[in-house]
Amino acid sequence: MVVDKTPHRYLGNQSVMTTSLFFAVAVIAMVTADGMTSLQQWRREKPTQINTERLPRSVDECGGMYTTNYGQFTSPNYSMVYPNNVKCKYTISVTSGWLIWLQFVTMDMEQSSDCYADSLRIYKGKSDATEPLHNLCGLNLSLPAIKVNSSDVYIVFKSDSVGSGRGFKVEYFAFDESGAHQRDSYTMCQDNVAMAPSGVLLSHQGFPGNNYAEHAVCKLIIPTSGKYDGVKIEFFDVYLKVFSAGTCQEESETIVVYKMYHREHLEICRNEWRKVSVMVPGDDNFPVLLTFHTSQHRLAPYRGFKAIYTQYYADTKYMWEGSVGCKHGDFHCRNSQICIPESLVCDGYNHCGDFQDERNCGNDFLFSATRRCVQPRRVLLRRLRQIRISMYI
Repeated sequence: MVVDKTPHRYLGNQSVMTTSLFFAVAVIAMVTADGMTSLQQWRREKPTQINTERLPRSVDECGGMYTTNYGQFTSPNYSMVYPNNVKCKYTISVTSGWLIWLQFVTMDMEQSSDCYADSLRIYKGKSDATEPLHNLCGLNLSLPAIKVNSSDVYIVFKSDSVGSGRGFKVEYFAFDESGAHQRDSYTMCQDNVAMAPSGVLLSHQGFPGNNYAEHAVCKLIIPTSGKYDGVKIEFFDVYLKVFSAGTCQEESETIVVYKMYHREHLEICRNEWRKVSVMVPGDDNFPVLLTFHTSQHRLAPYRGFKAIYTQYYADTKYMWEGSVGCKHGDFHCRNSQICIPESLVCDGYNHCGDFQDERNCGNDFLFSATRRCVQPRRVLLRRLRQIRISMYI
């Protein structure tokens, strides 16, 4: 068994010896500096953080059942070191037919060959009767996002008798790929998943009123699917409570856009950015996560934000005899070099960024069966009248 001996681990007797040596040196230093300091006084005042971190929570708090469409769970004793010799079982059962995204916020476990020592195993279904989809361990800085094609996930966390870490924290999001729950708009703090290929994002119900929740962290996931592996987000109305025009201070209200797999992100906390475009390139269909951090803003005119998101793929993803282009049923935004669903053409929103998808698409225009813009209604009606007149001449 290979055991990680990096400084942030707590490893059996070696850790105890190191801790004892640290306190012995501290005693000598204090006695030397002040001859009146006694060993009995130091014992009464010595810190107990190291020892309390090693005390696990009750075994009854290990694992659990989760049935909501959004939630989170952690290792026992998180975010201090998890105990040895535990086996925790987590079961997630969401709306039947929906799928599950697992997003790791923290992952710091003992590293071993094939995760033989401590491990976190993820199974599809309600038990460990099948082979695990994933077997995780170690210190993972990439913070994996895992899609499970099931409404049920069974997760087993196991630790052995030596070696430990801070543990893990996982958020899960349930979503429906069938399109049955697609809507034109989604609201932070009320919705958890935006399923439509495009839609309006609002900070809260009642926008642009200032009645959004205070001291909240609202999260919404946009799961890409199929060929659409990227997301374009355009914020065109942002008015938050901020304290600095140039930096996102902790007390400022902030919008954060994450590319979940690599945790790359963009922070928006400047109200002069009334129109901000964010392109999140495709990467193996990993989802995009939006978080909205609010503060106290009661009786103030802050109205939150409004944005439009669009799923897309690069026009170089599918090469047609060496040339770029889009697959059948998609619209080519040539200047931005992306392909969007053709159903978004002439819907009143600027998905391409240069209004290419909205040109010649006024309210008095008709749409073909494929949603492409055609001639104005008044032109067609005039031609129909001319045809009818010619029939009677």
